[in-house]
Amino acid sequence: MEVIKTVICKLDVTEDEFKKLMDTVKAFRDACNYISEVAWERRCFNPVALHHLVYYKTRERFKLPANLAIRARDRVAKSYKTNRKKQHKFRQLSMDLDKRLLHFLGMESIKFPYPQFTEELRLSLLLEITSKNF
Repeated sequence: MEVIKTVICKLDVTEDEFKKLMDTVKAFRDACNYISEVAWERRCFNPVALHHLVYYKTRERFKLPANLAIRARDRVAKSYKTNRKKQHKFRQLSMDLDKRLLHFLGMESIKFPYPQFTEELRLSLLLEITSKNF
């Protein structure tokens, strides 16, 4: 059985890092909305079938790394599992990350994807973790 633990912590980032982080989260949200629109129009809610419809267009249009495009597709497919009566809109700024996307570098920093395909493919960000976070 897989155990999932959520830890809420602060990121100690510069203004530039914050902008890049927000660009990434907004691109993920916009990708979810695009995938949701395609899923709703085609009435296609199976993740594998949906993958064939949206994967390459999502990566190209939103400049997302492969794993983020897949996480967006999975988020949309999962949302339609419980309710297929109306098209889903994603407004919240959040992202689904897995071990391939978020790398902990000890307890003080993380590596995080930056999708704009520049010379900088990952951001290294500092964490502020206290005993309250656990």
